[in-house]
Amino acid sequence: MRAIWMLTSVVALTVFAGCSKDETKSEPKPGAQTQAAGESKGEAKPQPQAEVKPEAQPPAGGEAKEEPKAAEAQGDATAEAKKIFGERCATCHGAEGKGDGAASAALEPKPRNYTDQEWQKAVTDQDLRDIIVKGGAGVGKSPLMPPNPDLADKPEVVNGLVALIRSFGKS
Repeated sequence: MRAIWMLTSVVALTVFAGCSKDETKSEPKPGAQTQAAGESKGEAKPQPQAEVKPEAQPPAGGEAKEEPKAAEAQGDATAEAKKIFGERCATCHGAEGKGDGAASAALEPKPRNYTDQEWQKAVTDQDLRDIIVKGGAGVGKSPLMPPNPDLADKPEVVNGLVALIRSFGKS
């Protein structure tokens, strides 16, 4: 009697478990019996293609979307660099990078003239990055050139400032 009760309970649980599933998922798919037969022989169960493809492949056009994001980020960094130059650098170096900003009259030594071709040839981009972030005192130059430690974590903005400084030497 006890065995019949246990068998009835197992059957009832199986039926209830089957009823609680989503009906679209509980219907066997074509070829499901072949897969089950393959499993009994010790073969690996093939993964349904519909479930694997969306995760394994990038969305259509994913690469094309990355380029505009990179270009947009570069444009944002360039815009931020120009803004920072206008707010922080131009007061001494001048809007055109000639070292003739409003504050330059009171400074000794005078701010760097970025249009000087000889200086442009002599300085490396890394030198410029270092002085922008560390300031003059940080690289053995005039302590009047203030550091910009907030830019240490913004290399794209620092590179934008370097590009802007380099552009003054092309005039």
